[in-house]
Amino acid sequence: MGIFDDFTGSNFEAKDLLGQFFTIDLQDDGFTLSNADESVFEEVEWNEVNDVFYDDDHQTVNVELTGGKILVIKPSYSNYPQFLKSVPEKFPNFNREYVSEFYAELEGCFVCGMVAVHDELCENCGCGHYDPEIDGEEFATPEAYYKQMQLEYFELTVDPGTSKFFQRFSEWKPLITEDELDEYNESLE
Repeated sequence: MGIFDDFTGSNFEAKDLLGQFFTIDLQDDGFTLSNADESVFEEVEWNEVNDVFYDDDHQTVNVELTGGKILVIKPSYSNYPQFLKSVPEKFPNFNREYVSEFYAELEGCFVCGMVAVHDELCENCGCGHYDPEIDGEEFATPEAYYKQMQLEYFELTVDPGTSKFFQRFSEWKPLITEDELDEYNESLE
């Protein structure tokens, strides 16, 4: 029995039953599943896929490969929202209405400026929401936390840019200036 024959995993740095963290890496012609040390467990080309469909309660996505093997993809895998949007149109059993509902439930990220927060973690930049119990000792306010996260996230300019997978967050505003970003980057050299 292979690792994915009875696989039930989970999104961004989420631990599955095997004690591994899994990421979905997207390519034009398919995707790979890898763990935290970037060991690839499965490489899939879309032309090797017979069907893609949700389980009955929409908790996981099943990817049926040629030969009958089924990969189970859970919402806790890194890049899960991006995976949902990348499933080709040729799979009529894949519920795109549910994908729209999933994206409608995403929240805005105060760090990167994208509507990409799922389960308290941004799928675009990887930052979490401010949690006073966890972040309160280091950061007295949410604004101080988000300001530091923006300094760490933006490299050259304070601009969220565009995303193939996520919309811009209308309430986002930069908490740092270009000068502060330049000073921060210089301090890292």
